[in-house]
Amino acid sequence: MMADHQQALRDYMRHWYEVFPRGDAGTMASLYTDDARLMLANLPRVQGNKAIGAMIGAFPSYAEMNCRHEVTDVDMLSDDLAVVTGSAWVDVTPRDGSAPSRDASRFVMVMKRDPDSGDWRCHYDVSQHTPDVS
Repeated sequence: MMADHQQALRDYMRHWYEVFPRGDAGTMASLYTDDARLMLANLPRVQGNKAIGAMIGAFPSYAEMNCRHEVTDVDMLSDDLAVVTGSAWVDVTPRDGSAPSRDASRFVMVMKRDPDSGDWRCHYDVSQHTPDVS
C-alpha cells in the first residue's frame, strides 16, 4: 500500500508541474487542502487553497514558463500523511520583453490524503531558491 501512495505522490508532482505553467487557478487550488499554506522565497505567506490557486495561477500572465522537476524523496509518515522533497527548474520568459531567466529551487511539500476522495493534497508548500541546484 505504501508503494502505491509513493507512486500517487510522484504522479501528483508531475501533474502539479504540468498545470502550473498554464495558469489554471481552479485546478491549482484543487491540489491544495482548504487550509493549506504556501511559503515561497521573497513573497508573503499565502493561506487557503483558493488564495494559493489565485496567486500561483497569476504567474503565467506575467511570463511564459517551462518547468521540470525531480522528486528527491517521498517519506511516508502514515497512510494519510507524507513529505515530498525535490528540486525544480523554471525557465521564465517575461511577457514584457525583459531578459529570460531560470529559477532553480528546492521544495518541501507536506501532503495529506483526503479522507473522502483518497486524493493527495498539499498542506504545506515551501520552496526556496538555491544556488546548488543547476
